[in-house]
Amino acid sequence: MPLGAGKYDDLCSQIREQTQATGVLIVVFNGNFGNGFSAQIADPLLLARLPQVLREVAKKIEDSYANS
Repeated sequence: MPLGAGKYDDLCSQIREQTQATGVLIVVFNGNFGNGFSAQIADPLLLARLPQVLREVAKKIEDSYANS
């Protein structure tokens, strides 16, 4: 994960604060600043699990298209 603020870090902060979440990951397609993502994850254990969670999400997306 890149260090520092992402293109959509302000929006990510807003969502995290409004939801009182431990972590937020947003992915933006064709937004005001183009494609991008921002993440804010305070829990080190959750951050360490993030790659596996993203793989699981990707697999579910792939499977849903393969089965349709």
